[in-house]
Amino acid sequence: MAPEHCSACTLLNLSDYIQDWLNEHPEVSKTDLARLEQHRRECHQYALQLLFPAIKAETWVVQGLENLTGTETRLIESVFYQKCRVAFPRYKSFYNCIGSTLRKYKLALGKVSYSVRRGRELYQIPKEEFEKLFETSGSSLPSFLSILKQSGLISDYKIAAKKEENSYLKFTESFLESFIQKVLSNKGTLIQQDSGYGKVNIQEIDYQALWQEVKRCGYLQEEFEEAIECLELRRYIESDRQRGIIRQAIAELDSADLNGQLGELKEQVLNLVEAFDENILHELQQRIDDTQAIINAKPDDEIALDKVQRTILACLEKIEGFCSAKGYALQQDLNNIKIQIENFTKDLNISKVNQQLINSSGLEPCLDEYRKILEKPIYRLEKDCQKLSKSLEVNERDILILQKQLKRCQQSLKTYENTKVRLLPLVAGLEQWRIIVARAAILRKTINDDPNRLKCYEDDFVDRVVSHFHTHNIDGFKDYELLKAPLEEIEQEINSERQLRRDKFNNLLSRCEDLLGQIYFGENDLRKLCRFDDDDLEGSYNTLRLICMKKLKKHSSHKILEWKDLEATLLFLFQERQQDVKNLVSEIRVIKEDLVSQINKLSAVINNLEKLEAWMIELKSLFQRGTDLHEKFIQLEFHKDENLKDEEKQILNAISQIGESTISISQIRQHTNENQDLWEILKNLYIKGHLEIRLCQRD
Repeated sequence: MAPEHCSACTLLNLSDYIQDWLNEHPEVSKTDLARLEQHRRECHQYALQLLFPAIKAETWVVQGLENLTGTETRLIESVFYQKCRVAFPRYKSFYNCIGSTLRKYKLALGKVSYSVRRGRELYQIPKEEFEKLFETSGSSLPSFLSILKQSGLISDYKIAAKKEENSYLKFTESFLESFIQKVLSNKGTLIQQDSGYGKVNIQEIDYQALWQEVKRCGYLQEEFEEAIECLELRRYIESDRQRGIIRQAIAELDSADLNGQLGELKEQVLNLVEAFDENILHELQQRIDDTQAIINAKPDDEIALDKVQRTILACLEKIEGFCSAKGYALQQDLNNIKIQIENFTKDLNISKVNQQLINSSGLEPCLDEYRKILEKPIYRLEKDCQKLSKSLEVNERDILILQKQLKRCQQSLKTYENTKVRLLPLVAGLEQWRIIVARAAILRKTINDDPNRLKCYEDDFVDRVVSHFHTHNIDGFKDYELLKAPLEEIEQEINSERQLRRDKFNNLLSRCEDLLGQIYFGENDLRKLCRFDDDDLEGSYNTLRLICMKKLKKHSSHKILEWKDLEATLLFLFQERQQDVKNLVSEIRVIKEDLVSQINKLSAVINNLEKLEAWMIELKSLFQRGTDLHEKFIQLEFHKDENLKDEEKQILNAISQIGESTISISQIRQHTNENQDLWEILKNLYIKGHLEIRLCQRD
């Protein structure tokens, strides 16, 4: 059974069975052992393919689980860890600190000033007091602080080597605390609350709504509760458990804390100035400097401190407004540039670079080899654009990150543009070569039976192109104008010869039209019926000859019929009216016979234009003799006898009602009385010149 027809469970069971058998038979030879181990590896590979269709067959790495480590239980833990990272990308572990570690940390927070708690001031004390701060002995203090740093509760620390030396650390908010403050700021409700120095605006939010936001990041209830308590200790928030409300705390005025806030503001604005050199930011820098001067001059003046705090809030509002407007503009710019990047290589695919050249010109193997070389940089450029586009976080709120992304895109686009400028003429050249190859294939088929031309085609065109590409590589695609010249020369020669053949045919056609026009006065549609076909030259001439013969015979047949009618009329005059037209009757008979004889000669002269022209002169002469004879007939006196009897008039009326040029006796009898002598009446009408009687044999 093929492995792809098995289930993953069957394959893994087979691997386990082989392993058990090997354990029971340790005496197996090295060759058999190696073979069975190979079978086990194959089972594992196919099982992986069935379990993870997105697996990369080249490396057997599962996409999305590239960083797996360990085996058995450790492998499962590694898979779980990786999937959790995908499901909760914003989760930063806080759980390891829950318990005695976090309890000691909170106790330490309660012993220091607000500026230290909030990480705005480095806390320095002798080593002995440092140990008392966390109620931890010196031996366990390093591991204790390491856990706090790993959990993001302190950013830096140093334990002094001697008791009399100062140790230091810097408290910081955990990721979860920062996230809670951000949710409170963005999704909270704005309210006003009294403070000791006036009304202030603060945000509040429902406890359960805040918990749901935190829960989506993967945090546990215990982690959430501990983070809330840490924020309360830092005096960032207050909680009203009875109402289920969490709100921003109104901080006590502390000069050190305010100074720390100003320092953070100054650093934030400085970072913004480095990225965006705008007047509003320089004004904020100056305002912060002035405010720092006030607090340094009056650190214990409540009015001054209140003014400083209000200035800080106003600066924060301006920074927020600037960041909001700038962020929106940057997001728009980044989105536009992302669309540009996504569509960047579209015009490089006009020639379908990945499409093989298939034809019979003889150039396809060479051109297709260099097409594949050209395809590689285009493919790389396309992948680079896709990678850059996927890496962009258009909805990022940090304007510094947005600005960095934008600059990175602009720099990358310059590089991509240079690559594209180099590739575009090559791609356009490839498109031209597709057209040239199609033309060349048609030409080669045309000259396949012409050894001299075929040799010229191979030597001057195919070999020259192959040699040029061998020397110039893919740049040869740009030189299509130069390289197609020999092809166009051969095409021009063939087209010139074809045109000469066409002109020769058209000249013959024109002379035939002139000849027909001399005797034929109907529609001269010879040019419509006879088309030149260079692929069937003989057929074109045969068609012209056949149509000319057909028209000449048709016109001659009409003349013979006219002359037969004239002969019948002359016989009537000779026999019934006793006019002397015997010579005319003889003459018309001779002309008819001569015309029949002339038509019989047509097949022999139709292939020779000069003989045909001589034949036409004789034909015209016959037609002229017929015309002259008709003129003589017109000069004869021929009058109908209008003295008709009633039964004769009745017969003429019956013939008119039937409305046919030729009618039978039986048709006339239907319109006459049975007592009438029809034959006698018809005879009299014939003698009086009102009827022409023709006879035909009954089938």
